[in-house]
Amino acid sequence: MGSTKESYEPFFADLLSNPLTPPIHAIWAPDIANHGQSFQVKEDEIGDEHHWFDRAHDIMTKLGLRAPPASRSLAPAHFPRHRAHGTRAGDGISLEELKALGVPEQGLVRSTNIGFSVALMRDRWESREAAERHMRRSKYYSQFDPRVLAQTLRYEFRDMPDGSVKLATPRYQQAQLFMRAAPPMKGYPVREDYATRAQESLIAPDFYRGEPAKIKEYLPGIHCKILYVWTAEDKSMLSTESYRSRVVGKTGTGLGGAGGEGTGQVKEVFVAAEAHALPFLEPRGTAGVVATWLGEELKPS
Repeated sequence: MGSTKESYEPFFADLLSNPLTPPIHAIWAPDIANHGQSFQVKEDEIGDEHHWFDRAHDIMTKLGLRAPPASRSLAPAHFPRHRAHGTRAGDGISLEELKALGVPEQGLVRSTNIGFSVALMRDRWESREAAERHMRRSKYYSQFDPRVLAQTLRYEFRDMPDGSVKLATPRYQQAQLFMRAAPPMKGYPVREDYATRAQESLIAPDFYRGEPAKIKEYLPGIHCKILYVWTAEDKSMLSTESYRSRVVGKTGTGLGGAGGEGTGQVKEVFVAAEAHALPFLEPRGTAGVVATWLGEELKPS
């Protein structure tokens, strides 16, 4: 769910150690503004009305990102806008199960939106030991690669003065990123994009996010190389054949785009995993397909 940047370190370690990986001089992995250590730095002033593209602006202005980035789930939403509009924003990008989910891909059922699980999850325990026991029994976290789970147990909790611990990223900060009420509820203000929301923005009964439809608008104009990484055998709600074809088929095929799959600019590969969190469940396998792609695309001409 809202895993902190440290949970990705096993994936990066496997990527760096793979013999197919070209030389990598540096890796940047920031916590977004309302997650992990970033949230703790400014928790007294940060709000709870975050837009997915806020993070894209932060990353591009702070880091620049000339090298090919790798991102997962909501994180790939950071980059399509810049890859469509910025001709020198980067050489390529690896998108692991891009989250641009809407009505056409899934029926409106509670189980398709992780926001419900996040909103209802436990977020405070009497001790770190109790919190770790809870996470180890969790259906979601118990599937993690042991190295990832160790990082998660170390960094996902925040020690409090009274000896208790709570999630490093508050659950309300996480849940808000997945869904907004539609129609708006009392005490839950109308957002600007509500008036022009697309049918595709409805992600669950009475809930929406406006960004997925916008992401798909940007995909046709992308002109850098793209690697889509999916869960094999439709094990994830974001890896069904219908969803993949909608996303991959749009990428790079519009005005200003690089031509998509037809010109070899867009590729898709699959990783054998039981769920959506590829770099957490199968960091070595995910690193392997990314390393292969990087080696092919960045080899000396």
